[in-house]
Amino acid sequence: MGLLTSARNTPFKDTGTPIMIPLPVEAGTTIYLGGLVAVDASGMAVPATSVAGMIAGVAMRVVGANFGEDAHNIAAYPMIPNPVNLGAAGAVIIEVRRCIALLDINDGTVGQAQVGQMCFAADDHSVSMNDGWGEPSYVNETHSSGTSPFAVTLTHVTGGVSGVSVHSTSGGGTIYAQGLDYTFVPTTGVVTLIPGGPGGIVASTTYYFDYMNTTVEPVVVAAATAATIPTAALGYHLDLKHENIVVGSFIGSSTSVIGITDTTQSSVLAEGVDFDVDYQAGIITFIPGAAGTATAGDTLSLGYRYKGIAPTAARPVAGRIWQIETTYGSSAPMAWVNLNDQAVAAV
Repeated sequence: MGLLTSARNTPFKDTGTPIMIPLPVEAGTTIYLGGLVAVDASGMAVPATSVAGMIAGVAMRVVGANFGEDAHNIAAYPMIPNPVNLGAAGAVIIEVRRCIALLDINDGTVGQAQVGQMCFAADDHSVSMNDGWGEPSYVNETHSSGTSPFAVTLTHVTGGVSGVSVHSTSGGGTIYAQGLDYTFVPTTGVVTLIPGGPGGIVASTTYYFDYMNTTVEPVVVAAATAATIPTAALGYHLDLKHENIVVGSFIGSSTSVIGITDTTQSSVLAEGVDFDVDYQAGIITFIPGAAGTATAGDTLSLGYRYKGIAPTAARPVAGRIWQIETTYGSSAPMAWVNLNDQAVAAV
């Protein structure tokens, strides 16, 4: 969308006691009120961009300035205050508010299905589910199951597909189990739906597919490693030691380095049935006694995909999507984003 060129009326909600943070403005920088503010590597306030550092909050006021004055830390700019070193780093102080802010949606990646997920700052007034690794981060599309052999080919398959999630409604409904309700071939993007499975796949029905195109997502394959299902005292949580796991990356094939095999039970575990994944945190939660008969203490062989070293264009986390707004003075949907929540919950 591009950076702001004037102040923005940004509605906000506080999550408790208002949090106002004074920040020095970077040299030669203009920050418009109502815009998202980031902190760069020098600890200075700058407008949020696809490459700026941590998101600090929404610009509310310039310390000592007239009401409604934007932060113009530009040498010789006619503003109040007008310190002798105007234009130098820290000559102007901006106060930012940590809050739930109503922001524009930069592209089509943010919708009702993404409520509760982390989003990324695309610029100083809009957010995206694309984290800057490539366009797009995630693809959402629908296909009919058709008739036998119930195979569909995903649209964006140049170079292969890094993960697939299938569900009955847009972003929700029944979430079908990979390996039990469907299989897919990463190199071709062909998904085969399995009627009669536990999820109840049927013919000639529309299903929803989320996945990523490997040509635009730099992905690293973690070699198969040994692990043990934790005990109930640890909540059955296993830390993979990698964050940003690729959604749907657990193919669940006993002949592949990708997936989870319970070597104690000689069974391949299915995501959504035997275990759940916090993709951002890189944490697996096992469900003992499920279809794969996983039991605390069992030995596992597991492999997965995760995002490698970020390019310089990687975007900063803005916060967690709180609500999608469709009635606030705009023909386009907007997103309420909790800027206080920029990390996954501890477990």
